[in-house]
This record gives sequence, C-alpha cells and structure tokens, in this order.
Amino acid sequence: MRLPVLESTASPGDLSRPHHIVSVVPNRYPRWFTLSHIESQQCELASTMLTAAKGDSRRLETVLESIQKNIHSSSHIFKLAQDAFKIATLMDSLPDITLLKVSLELGLQVMRITLSTLNWRRREMVRWLVTCATEVGVYALDSIMQSWFTLFTPTEATSIVATTVMSNSTIVRLHLDCHQQENLASSARTLALQCAMKDPQNCALSALTLCEKDHIAFETAYQIVLDAAATGMSYTQLFTIARYMEHRGYPMRAYKLATLAMAHLNLSYNQDTHPAINDVLWASAGNSGKLMSLDKAPLRQLLDATIGAYINTTHSRLTHISPRHYSEFIEFLGKARETFMMAHDGHIQFTQFIDNLKQIYKGKKKLMMLVRERFG
Repeated sequence: MRLPVLESTASPGDLSRPHHIVSVVPNRYPRWFTLSHIESQQCELASTMLTAAKGDSRRLETVLESIQKNIHSSSHIFKLAQDAFKIATLMDSLPDITLLKVSLELGLQVMRITLSTLNWRRREMVRWLVTCATEVGVYALDSIMQSWFTLFTPTEATSIVATTVMSNSTIVRLHLDCHQQENLASSARTLALQCAMKDPQNCALSALTLCEKDHIAFETAYQIVLDAAATGMSYTQLFTIARYMEHRGYPMRAYKLATLAMAHLNLSYNQDTHPAINDVLWASAGNSGKLMSLDKAPLRQLLDATIGAYINTTHSRLTHISPRHYSEFIEFLGKARETFMMAHDGHIQFTQFIDNLKQIYKGKKKLMMLVRERFG
C-alpha cells in the first residue's frame, strides 16, 4: 500500500496532479502518467484488501489506517468509500456495519479534503455521504450535522444535508419513532439557522423552509433575514423571500421585506424592461386586508412619483417620435390619464399637462390633432 515516492511531499490536499510532483526534483520522481498508473494500482489493491477484510473488524481497521496514510487523491479515496459501501450492502445479506463505518470514515475524509478546493463531483460526494450516514444510522446523521462546518459549505449543509435528513424517505428508511424524528429535525433546524447566520444570501430561504413547523426556529430565521437585509442581501433575494412569506400567509411580513428590497433598488423612469419591475408591481398590490388612502403616505408619494414619471417619459418620447408610433403614444397618454385621475385634483393636473403639450409641441401638427381628438 505504501507509495514512498509521495511520502516526503505528501500534504493533506490532493496531490494526484502532475505538477505537484514533477516540479520538485525532476530526476527523482516518475513521469506523471507513470505515477497516475501506480496510484490507480494502489487504489485497486486497497479495494481488494477491503473486500478481503470484510467481517474482520481488526483487519478492516488496519486497511482503513493504511488508506488514510498512503492514498492522497480525493477521487481515489471517494472510489474506495463507494466500493466499501457496495461491499457492505450486498443484497444477499444484512449490511456489514463495521465496513459501513469504514465507508463513512473515508467519505468524511473526502469531505474534509475537498471542502476548500474546487471539485466538479462535490455535490455528488455530499449526496453520497448523506446516503452512507443514513445507512449507518441516526447517530451518524446527527454527528455530521453537529460538525457540518468542517465538512460542508453553508449552502451544501442546508440545501442537501438538512433537506435530505428531514425528507420523508429518510424517516421511513431509519424507522424512527416520533421522539427520534423530532430530535433529528431539531438538529437539522439548528444547522439551518447556523448556516443562515453565516451565509444569509444563500441560506436564509432554505432555513425558513426547514423551520416552518417550529414557531421559535421560524421566527429566528425571519429575524436573521431582517438583520441581514440592510447590508448582506440583494433586492432579488429579498423579493424572493417576500413572495415566499406571502405564500405562507404572512402578507405584512411580505410587504416589510418588499419595502426593504426596494430600498436597495433604484429605477429611472425609462427602465421599462428592468427585471425588478414585476417585483415592484407585485409589492405595490398590497392585499394586506386594509385599504390605504391615496392622500396619505406612503401611497401619496408613490402616486406623485408615478405622475412625475409619466410627465418625464412623455417629453422623452416626444423628442424622437416618428409618425408610425403616434397611435401607440396616444394609448400611452390614455394610461397616464388613468393614473392622474387617482389624485384628488387629477382632472385639473391632466388638463394642464395636455395644454402644455399642445403649446410646446405645436410643430407636430398631426400628432397634436390626434391628442385634441382624444383628450380635448
């Protein structure tokens, strides 16, 4: 199992890449493709030894120690973890719990090695580890949740680990009673709240979802969102959580979060296609059970701003308008009139607005004739 050529330079990271080895002392080490072949053979040997040691806990412990000491490639260790899992869970016999624990130990080592490095198989590895821990038992799941920060990113911990642990399939697989279910769910909720505090942008919504059935945990998650809203979250994330709150039956909380989202947002009058437009319109619909007056804050400011935006947009469009857009422009003024009429003096304001247009743009005779026909 030993690979002496790597022993002097071995580090906790993944040393299977060629440039780590060849660059140190070129004449001492084999070429990278030779080394890769040797490492593959080393992995095959380890897999064979795991199979041979099945049922003998002392031998399995010796093989595990040898793998952890001598194999440095995360992909090879992961393959061995999977091999051990397959051998332990053969269909014709009960699971070999000792070999399952070896599989889990190797999986945990892979998690630690790849936590701070980019690995395209990382999500697969995390899902597999949760499956393995489920087979080992409820205490293994609880253990990986207690030490999640040494194994997973906050996003992985909430979106994969906690979500899988709280799924019905996991509960059925473990044959848990109500007390055990609640203990496991409590650990998952605690994990979710810790992740939300560490990374609110990516974990807050998952934490709220996971904490829905526990009032105190849900309130804590909501408070984390409010605390992070000022600095740590974008308007897109806040609007998403606001819509979630409305869906859960909390319209006033949805409105509060939407207001916080709009504090991060700055739209100019001509940004008609901005992706946040629909969110702003949704937030403006209210539906909180009480009607707000258009003559008082905050709707009065919103109405005044909307009327001002219509006036600015009208002048902007008239600067470079062509005859083929005249009919569309008249329809646009029709929508403007509907908004003006919401104000108590809206009729007077709109009449003055139209009179000003006819005076300023009297050179556009055909267009002003259409304006007179429609609006007087």
